[in-house]
Amino acid sequence: MKVSFDNGETFIDAPQGVLVVQELEHIPGEDGSGELHLSLTDEGIITDLWVSREEPLDHNLGTMSQTYNELAEQLIE
Repeated sequence: MKVSFDNGETFIDAPQGVLVVQELEHIPGEDGSGELHLSLTDEGIITDLWVSREEPLDHNLGTMSQTYNELAEQLIE
């Protein structure tokens, strides 16, 4: 896997995958903030939505995963 931090001008190897974290100020149905985690692995993408209730990022509201083949099939349809 390769990643770019400059909009695709250059790429670096990421042999262990990549974790992207987006902080979210408001989560629907929750009182506080949270984080959306996108884990890119050699097989596909795992998405987790974490929120803070009693402890920072202590509750996972949901997980979704797709292989790269599944994503490609959806894009073709």
